[in-house]
Amino acid sequence: NGNYFTGTNGTGTQLNAGDNITTNQTIYIYNEVGTAPNTCSNESSFEITIYPAIDFSLDSTNIIIDANNITIVMDDSSINYEFAIDNSNFQTSTIFNNLSEGFHTLFVQDVNGCVIKSLQFLIQASLHIPKFFTPNSDGFNDTWMVYDPNNSLKEIFIFNRYGKLLKQLSPNSYGWDGTYNGNNLESNDYWYLITLHNNQELRGHFTLKR
Repeated sequence: NGNYFTGTNGTGTQLNAGDNITTNQTIYIYNEVGTAPNTCSNESSFEITIYPAIDFSLDSTNIIIDANNITIVMDDSSINYEFAIDNSNFQTSTIFNNLSEGFHTLFVQDVNGCVIKSLQFLIQASLHIPKFFTPNSDGFNDTWMVYDPNNSLKEIFIFNRYGKLLKQLSPNSYGWDGTYNGNNLESNDYWYLITLHNNQELRGHFTLKR
């Protein structure tokens, strides 16, 4: 038991056991024990943990929105992250389900709490993005088309798994028929990027079944 300081001989800021310290300067920490009435004291050394400085990016490309569910995909997998939505507790899972319609705030931090960033996103439950379509000319699900009763869509881009742009759709189009340059594409997963009039971007994937 004793007192902890950020400087030698009891100078600097007094600390408590377990306190986190963030600095780009040299830190001196010692434990003052057994101070007697005649001011005699003893210093003891001990092990401390110094976490390296980190940083990460957070933007709309890190959120995949599927109806009222989201999945978070971070670029740097070497960092251990924690996530929270609005006033929820932080969690290590990247999935949040059953979010209410409207604007929400995503908070992302490293597990040591050294860096925390936030991003606002919009859940539009009325925006229906099909999970699959079957372009076989039977009159059912022949095109992949986003249902947008609130007219919030600006543009839709469809890509293959390698990021090649296959189709660009306007909000008033009849959807995608599963072709590229007049040729039928194979049954597979395809990716979309949807831009809204409020500048939000929605990303995800769907399946073409033949």
